Amino acid sequence: MGDLSIESGDGHVSVDAHDGRLRARSGDGRLSARGRFDRLDIGTSDGAVEVEAVPRSRVVDEWRITTGDGPVTVRLPRDLAADLDVHTGDGRITTDLTVAVTGTVTSQTLHGRLNGGGERITVHTGDGSIRVEGVARLHGRRERRSEAVHAGRLRGRAASPAAR
Repeated sequence: MGDLSIESGDGHVSVDAHDGRLRARSGDGRLSARGRFDRLDIGTSDGAVEVEAVPRSRVVDEWRITTGDGPVTVRLPRDLAADLDVHTGDGRITTDLTVAVTGTVTSQTLHGRLNGGGERITVHTGDGSIRVEGVARLHGRRERRSEAVHAGRLRGRAASPAAR
């Protein structure tokens, strides 16, 4: 448990089972992180980003998840309270979480609240699609809902969660 900071000029960065605050950067390479986070600041200039925040994660300070060029997948506990600021320059946004829209929503921008809101989670990519998905615990195992069945698509309006 604690603070972890990782930097790579050119290469993949992967963090698993971290507990606490994480800062990870890559100039050119994919980033992946899984753990119980209080604060998250990860980004790459060129590469995909994948984040999974396990249950008991908290947004104590703003979380920033960014890439200049690549897709982003963010998996969040379904009970996490946060404000969302999600934007892609060229791609689209999908989510299976219930988001109370608080401002702009288009196929490329989403501003809203999860579970009443809280500190901000910023997710940005210059070129690539963004998926924001929920994770849950069932009988001690992680369950990831099937995007094909449960994804809500944003097309100029708030996404309605699919039947659960």
